[in-house]
Amino acid sequence: MSNTLLDYELHFVAVTDRQKRAYQNILDFIKNNLDLLPGSLERIAEKEFTFLQLTGVLKHINQEQQDLLTIKADTKNSIEKSNKIIKNLDLESKKINLELNNIKKENEKNINFISSNQNNISKPTTYDEFITDKNPGLLKSLFLLFVSSKSIEQAQQKISDYEQLQTALKNNDDFIKKKKEYTTRLNDLLEKVSAIKRDITTAKSAIAESDMLQIKLSGLSGHLMRNINILVMEESDLKKEVYSSLNNTGKEIEENHDEDLIFGMDLLNTFR
Repeated sequence: MSNTLLDYELHFVAVTDRQKRAYQNILDFIKNNLDLLPGSLERIAEKEFTFLQLTGVLKHINQEQQDLLTIKADTKNSIEKSNKIIKNLDLESKKINLELNNIKKENEKNINFISSNQNNISKPTTYDEFITDKNPGLLKSLFLLFVSSKSIEQAQQKISDYEQLQTALKNNDDFIKKKKEYTTRLNDLLEKVSAIKRDITTAKSAIAESDMLQIKLSGLSGHLMRNINILVMEESDLKKEVYSSLNNTGKEIEENHDEDLIFGMDLLNTFR
């Protein structure tokens, strides 16, 4: 003797033709969707299937839906965080590009000076350096008395031009190193952004697939409930027991998450 009405086996209440069809629909549902249901169902014979096990199936579907919604919420939060990271990386990239443009402009005068004078400026000779010594000794001072001021001025200009050229060349070398450094940083940022965008695309695809499964589970739950209603329509006490066990299984998802499912369908259209 059963301890509770839920221990009734389904076939006992399948009396009318309509109830028998509903009973068969439920059995077919179980057979065709074992991949979505508890593995223990595979070992239950059709005639032994009870209302308690049937309500367990519905609760399992409901739990899967709840789990999917939790995962989806976590995934959407992750996408939002990733978008914020991308925004910060974009700002960093703009800052680096601005700095790079600034040093390019600053280096233009070096490039112009080098291109205009490199072939015209020669390295000062030892004599040039000798006659332009700012702290000559006694003997050198006596010697410089016999050197024209024009020669000294020419040597000084030659040294000044050469020093300016060397400074421009060094500054240009420094610019090339900085440019390489900035370019490397930009490429690293671009790679990070690309990787994050790929992750976002994968996450959106996963959400779309999750929503498709959510829709399928909702459809299966509705299909089961319709056939259960037919099966227990003449059994008011059994019906009360079944609904008490279900405790509005699936209703919360249907009422609270329509917007999420619409969002998922929009994502699916994106990936088609």
